Amino acid sequence: MEENRLNNANTDCPFKELCETLLFYFDETIGHVPLLICPENALDDDSGKMHLIRYHPIWFLELKDKTTINRIDLEYSNNMYFAKKFIVESKRVKRRAGSFQKRGEIVVLILVLPTDLDVFGGELINLLTKKIIDQFENTLYQVIESEIAKLEVIKTEKLINVIKKGDQIKEEIKAIINLTCEEHFSSVIKQTDATSFKLQKAISYLTFKGIDIDHIVMDAQNESFSKIRLFDYDRVVQQKLGIKDQFKITNINIINNFQEIEVLVKNNSKKEFNDLIIRITYIKEFFEKEVLNEKVEKCLPEEELLFITPVIKNTNNYLFSIIEEHSNRTLFSNKIDLESVKNRPY
Repeated sequence: MEENRLNNANTDCPFKELCETLLFYFDETIGHVPLLICPENALDDDSGKMHLIRYHPIWFLELKDKTTINRIDLEYSNNMYFAKKFIVESKRVKRRAGSFQKRGEIVVLILVLPTDLDVFGGELINLLTKKIIDQFENTLYQVIESEIAKLEVIKTEKLINVIKKGDQIKEEIKAIINLTCEEHFSSVIKQTDATSFKLQKAISYLTFKGIDIDHIVMDAQNESFSKIRLFDYDRVVQQKLGIKDQFKITNINIINNFQEIEVLVKNNSKKEFNDLIIRITYIKEFFEKEVLNEKVEKCLPEEELLFITPVIKNTNNYLFSIIEEHSNRTLFSNKIDLESVKNRPY
């Protein structure tokens, strides 16, 4: 069961695009070296981020022994860089004179989150660090050996085995990271007593980034995460159930010189719907505001409906929802991003 959960975490974590986890070790010859990057493209074409990480103040903290765990958080360019430094066991022979094998491996874990999600960061990096130490304290050095072996021009059979073993451990660490992040985000979101402004801000951010968190709230027996409801979270999550969406946005046009938008929606099923409420909303100061609220008495199978709504100044993100009036159940919900409307396929 645990193995299945870890395997699923590699592909099913809905927060992996927002949450970056970077594991570094201190190489005695070349300094700070990336050991594990999750997701793998987190540092692609981003020399500025890598430069910041290399000069993060966490590196200047001195660790007296492996029991010392230090943490420093840094905010920069709309991101929070949560960092912890620790020591794990090592049987690796050091490559530099004066470096003692018994010293162990100096490892730094960095968690990067948007500042809007900083409410999740502190507890999460503490949890990640604990799990990595508990489960990989005596084997993490083998991943370091593997990365060093990859630099060798001629790879003997022994080096190939070292690389394979290290890569296997690395995949296990990645699975633990993904599963831990998913469980932590889910547990915080479903808190019924989460009334803090920071959490309201985080939930709003996740929603408008297109992260589907409905199934999380439904698992918590449909309890709202706070007394202030940004959106209606009682709808059925059809994607999770493997059911085709009953409605589909087929086209979006910006008209009248960005004064209005046209949204064309199709009944994507063979079913007739009656008494539907169509809403288009946006977020202002983390609260939901309506720009359109219309009732559709009848929608025939495969019928297309056109809705026109004004564009709110300095607002690019909207949420389009179709709600069943008698049950107040959301049948369809889709984010509209005006910045990408021209290039977005429907």
